[in-house]
Amino acid sequence: MSDGLEPPGGLEAQRVFAAVARSMLGLPAPLPTVGRFEIRERLGSGGMGEVYGAFDPLHGREVALKLLRPEHGADLAARGRMQREARVLTRLHHP
Repeated sequence: MSDGLEPPGGLEAQRVFAAVARSMLGLPAPLPTVGRFEIRERLGSGGMGEVYGAFDPLHGREVALKLLRPEHGADLAARGRMQREARVLTRLHHP
């Protein structure tokens, strides 16, 4: 990927899921960063991934960050769908 992030479902995603799970169980754990993004909260989940509210310090704005579940990281079709979804979503303009 050109943005320097690990492939979806890699070690970075596993680290995020573990930290969020600890937080949800009431265990102390600082929320992690993924690349330049600072994870703030878990917004939701689906069959293939989890969505987090995050802060992008480069652009100074709140963003939604979707990560594939680790078990889908090696699935090239799932990764392709996620990349297509990301391209479509970058074209949306939301107030």
